[in-house]
Amino acid sequence: MLRELLEALDALAERSPVVLVLEDLHWADGPSLDAVAALARRRHPARLLIVGTYVSTRTDAGPVRRLAGELALRGAADDVVLGRLSAAALAELAARRFPGGAPPEVAAALARRTGGNPLFARLLLDHWLRTGALQALAASVRVAGDLDAGVPRTLRAHLEHRLAALGDDDAELLTVAAVAGPRFAPRTLAAVLERPEAEVADRCAALARRTPLLEAGPAGFAFAHDLEREVLRDGLAPERRAELHALVGRHLAAEYGATATEHAVELARHFVAGRDPEQAMLFLRAAAERAFARSAPDEGIRHLRAALDAAAELPASVERVRAEVELRAHLGQALVAVEGWSSPAAEDELATAREAAATLDDNEPLVAVLLALATLSEVRGEVARAHRLTEECLRLAPVDARATRLESEELLACSLFHQGAFLRALEHAESGAALYAAAGEDAGGYSTLPATMGDNAGVSCQDWAGLALWFLGRPDRALERARIALDLAADPRRAYSRATARAQLAVVHSCRREPEATLRWAHATVDAGRELGYAYRVATGRVLRGWALALLGDPSTGVEETAAGLAEARATGARMDDPHFLALLAEAHLLDGDPAACRAAAGEGVELGCRERARFLEPELLRLSAAATAEPELAEAALRRAVGVAREQGARSLELRALTDLVGLLAGRPTASASARAELGALLRTFTEGHETADLRAAAAAVDAPAGQGAVAPR
Repeated sequence: MLRELLEALDALAERSPVVLVLEDLHWADGPSLDAVAALARRRHPARLLIVGTYVSTRTDAGPVRRLAGELALRGAADDVVLGRLSAAALAELAARRFPGGAPPEVAAALARRTGGNPLFARLLLDHWLRTGALQALAASVRVAGDLDAGVPRTLRAHLEHRLAALGDDDAELLTVAAVAGPRFAPRTLAAVLERPEAEVADRCAALARRTPLLEAGPAGFAFAHDLEREVLRDGLAPERRAELHALVGRHLAAEYGATATEHAVELARHFVAGRDPEQAMLFLRAAAERAFARSAPDEGIRHLRAALDAAAELPASVERVRAEVELRAHLGQALVAVEGWSSPAAEDELATAREAAATLDDNEPLVAVLLALATLSEVRGEVARAHRLTEECLRLAPVDARATRLESEELLACSLFHQGAFLRALEHAESGAALYAAAGEDAGGYSTLPATMGDNAGVSCQDWAGLALWFLGRPDRALERARIALDLAADPRRAYSRATARAQLAVVHSCRREPEATLRWAHATVDAGRELGYAYRVATGRVLRGWALALLGDPSTGVEETAAGLAEARATGARMDDPHFLALLAEAHLLDGDPAACRAAAGEGVELGCRERARFLEPELLRLSAAATAEPELAEAALRRAVGVAREQGARSLELRALTDLVGLLAGRPTASASARAELGALLRTFTEGHETADLRAAAAAVDAPAGQGAVAPR
């Protein structure tokens, strides 16, 4: 029949061009391949193209491989190797399947699970639609389920048929490899199977040569398609699968040694599947810490919740309770990063951790939870509650628990500062700084709290000391301490503190009324916040940037930027700095020629401070309210109240500002003006530094102005 076939094709080709497509030639019998060879070897012209496809890696593809090689050498054929579909091609495949477009995770899952095999990709798309993992909408498709779960029935049957053709030894080898992971080293399989590594490596190489299941790589071998690995793994009895995962996990943990935590996700996966809750919890926690370190809080939260599930499988014991307390404390703090400081879930986790910690014999876990709750309360602006919790921490903390004592001192410094108790705040900040300095090299990562929750306590103690010093009338020392904090925060382990130290340096410059420097460090704060994903620091930088722009001659832009920063800060649930931010906004409104808005912002700040015991900026808010008041009597009353509150607090810098404004207000009343000048002069003489700052120059000008004239404040 061969001659008749050739003559028939010639006759067809005389009428029109003919394309003959022969698929799956690896299954062709001898006569069929003889026909292809005869057609290709003919020398007379014909409008005939033969396209044949075959899987070159199949064991039964030898005859067609030899024929293709012979024809290519004779120039009678071209051998076109079809590679796998690239990620871009898989994305195009999904887009063509769904005219409205498909989410990028669809193409990513196709690449991950099929290795770019076009048949597998088509079958997997069908499977996702059939099972509801993908839902086709009118104009698009959406992901509605797990794209990494399940294997299409037809594909599973195909793969099982292919795997059944393997010998028992190869099947066992591939089964262990499937448990080991998508990529594996022969020594891992050798350790589990208790076989020589060289023998296992040779068998893996042979499988990679003669089957499409494995691929050789520079660091070992990999499955060509994750679907095949899944079929192999699912074919194991649950008990055997768990046993193999545990064996692989123990081997890899021993092999990684000191660097095991760098592979925490991989090891956690094996120990979870291997039903070893103790090791699973250990590595899930390490995986969470690594996720937080690279600013991936969602991933960290998933690992912590999985670690809690593992802890629940441990036998009832004190160690289990301690582990659950620590995990819930970290989870509560991590939820703040995702849901904001007002997160009810964060509060619930910390409250549950507190209840469990109270059942333990030692106080250290309880103190750590109380610190987290105190930090949460402080940033929310719940100053009184934060103060109570922090004092409880100091009362309960063991004498040798230096880390928790340091953080308690830092939190007390923060709380007392916001209450306007600046001298006591300075004392606690200095005590914390001394503890931090005494730790020496051990102070590198000194914190029991993750960066999602707060700053490095040693760095923050310097910041609170600097701010307290400015309020107490030491502007130069304040700037010095803010710079020390910035230097300490340069350590790569203190990324969150680095952003905060920049913000606090901008705050100190704004207190010294240095808008150019404030603007520079506000920009740096915004940049650091955006780079690291710290929304509250971005907001802080925007508030300070807006104030600086207002003082530098662009008040309308300044108001807009400051208001936007305040709104962003509140969106995170943080209210601790609201009085400060409202004071900056009030001054920007004043410079923009809107006294009513100035009074409104200042009034809100005073009311908020009184309600939450956050009175640290009350004198300044009263001063700004007076500046925006058209009635002299009301303005004088506000200024005198500002002076009185500042004196109660020992806030000499705020008292100086209020008295300076009072001297200007009373310029037309000689007796009252002289009395105010005398007060201002006496206060000014107590300042031993900062004489070049704007506030002190304005005060000196007010004292030296001719009688009956108000001073023109350079600020």
